[in-house]
Amino acid sequence: MVGPDYQRPSAPVASQWMATNIPAVTRESANVRTWWAVFNDPVLNSLIETAHRNNPSLQAIGVYVIEAQARRGIVIGQLFPQQLDGLGGDTRNEISTKTDNLAPTCNRC
Repeated sequence: MVGPDYQRPSAPVASQWMATNIPAVTRESANVRTWWAVFNDPVLNSLIETAHRNNPSLQAIGVYVIEAQARRGIVIGQLFPQQLDGLGGDTRNEISTKTDNLAPTCNRC
């Protein structure tokens, strides 16, 4: 708490932010796409160029994610039994030892 006799001091405010007669000061928006170029550092320039060349787009990253999910699905799918035909049936063939398999079967004979 401030004392009972406190009075807010006046704060002078400039009518403009900066003197606009300086050539380096402009009101137009600056091109900040190459902000690092003001350092005149060839190593930094090279690193930035390498990063831009090797940086894939978000769309490409999305495709990589979808591909990884598909590959995971394939690997997980191989853990389960596979059905080779669409029927899924089981057959068993045996030759009977109870009858003569070579003789014709005829109910009228």
